[in-house]
Amino acid sequence: MPVPSPPLAGLDCRGLRLADQSSVAALVAASERYAFGHPVTTPLDLVSRWQRPGFDLPGSSLGYFDGAVPVAFGELGSSADLVVHVSPLRRGEGLGSDLAEWGEAVARRRGFSTLRQMTAASDVAAAAALAERQYVRGDTTWILVAGAPEDAPPAAPDLVVRPPRTDQRAVADRLLERHGDLAVRRAPDLGGRLVVTGHDPWELSAESVQVATVDERVVGACVAEDAGSICWIRQLSVDTDHRGRGIARMLLLATLRAAAGRGRERVSLVLPSGPHLPSLHDWPGLVVAAELWAWRRPLFVR
Repeated sequence: MPVPSPPLAGLDCRGLRLADQSSVAALVAASERYAFGHPVTTPLDLVSRWQRPGFDLPGSSLGYFDGAVPVAFGELGSSADLVVHVSPLRRGEGLGSDLAEWGEAVARRRGFSTLRQMTAASDVAAAAALAERQYVRGDTTWILVAGAPEDAPPAAPDLVVRPPRTDQRAVADRLLERHGDLAVRRAPDLGGRLVVTGHDPWELSAESVQVATVDERVVGACVAEDAGSICWIRQLSVDTDHRGRGIARMLLLATLRAAAGRGRERVSLVLPSGPHLPSLHDWPGLVVAAELWAWRRPLFVR
């Protein structure tokens, strides 16, 4: 495995081990506190990633250590996602760029055609460094928590948001497309797609689906999947004739409440880039805990 030389004397580099979990979690918390003002990733998220079946932690990660203390690390996932964290005290020293170079080399050896990294939307320096390495900005990921109950305006009297009844479940299920990276289907009952995202096929439980109905007709649906400490929104759709009524926001709030009942306080929503999409900072009843940008780079140029 290619291992770059540490840019500073005195740093050791090696693959991570399960025994590093506590010290790496502290590094991630410090990195996210710098980026967002508070940690976003929990130790549970870290352990969930590291203990995935078939995941080779030492062979898929590289950490820089100052003695026994990690100051930066990179972690390459099976979906060509590279996670990089650098201590706020060691930013600007080239550690992030070295880890990006390492991740790109390992990804090429594994046959990945593209590599994806995430940065905080506010991290201008990281964005500039990735752009210089020929990464192109793509989707925006929002990590949301529920605001104070009084901040959420009441729903319209004819609007009901709840888990689907058995006869409504088929409508929600038709929103799913189980082929390819994006889950996209235009169900006739819903009249079009607001935003749909997804990854691998999964089995849905009743509490992971919320539907919005007007006069018993399904006009919106939200499909979610738990992973670690976060509930991931895999699909959010609203009938074109009923948009502008806050239905998407109500679906997200209902999903947050259901997720909290399963021990998860946050939801994550991915939106494709584009000026036509709303800023979730302005949605009443929802608080943005983090806003992240995805960056992709082709690894093989023909």
